[in-house]
Amino acid sequence: MKTPPTYAIASIDHALRLATMLQLEGSLRVAEAAERLGVAQSTANRLLQMLVYRDFAVQDETRVYRAGPVLELAAHSLSRTALLRSVALPHMRGLIDAVEESSLRPRPAPGSGRDIEPGGRRDPSRAHARPPVTPGPPPASEEQ
Repeated sequence: MKTPPTYAIASIDHALRLATMLQLEGSLRVAEAAERLGVAQSTANRLLQMLVYRDFAVQDETRVYRAGPVLELAAHSLSRTALLRSVALPHMRGLIDAVEESSLRPRPAPGSGRDIEPGGRRDPSRAHARPPVTPGPPPASEEQ
């Protein structure tokens, strides 16, 4: 668990959270941004306008905000984590669909990795119906 900074600046925190929402979720309206941040719509509007000014966001003709050129550039500049995520996600989703269970990526040590993306069952009532299946060692060759 991360420890918040001693002297946190709420407006910077809100702006960074908005940028993250735009990058990961795609689009956002002022009212939704205000609700999710727990601020007034006028505050959310000012924060989003600042993100537009610095090219972290763009506003379309329907007044919806989307990721701007800076966030788009970051999406195309694949870090190792982003590259792993882009390669692994289709396989994880296929696994989820095939076995109708959750798919998890183990972490090598606490705090040393980031979640790729949550993958879960479509039927939460069966989430703990079966014990987890972990791959074992490959079968021994019969030709020895």
